[in-house]
Amino acid sequence: MSIFTEQIRAAGIADTRAFSIECAFERLHESLCQMDDGNIKRFNELFPGVAKATNQWAATEAFTRAVRES
Repeated sequence: MSIFTEQIRAAGIADTRAFSIECAFERLHESLCQMDDGNIKRFNELFPGVAKATNQWAATEAFTRAVRES
């Protein structure tokens, strides 16, 4: 079990949702990391805070690449 899944469960979020939430963050992180600077800037303008949340997830999974948040 990953640290993220443990955090989700500890927060009282339904156990049945932990895995799907983790998968969603993984796919989002992968997509954001593949964006060029212009696209990540536009994404961050449309969805403020998403990159930060994605980076918080990535930190629990020992990823070395962070998504630019601005």
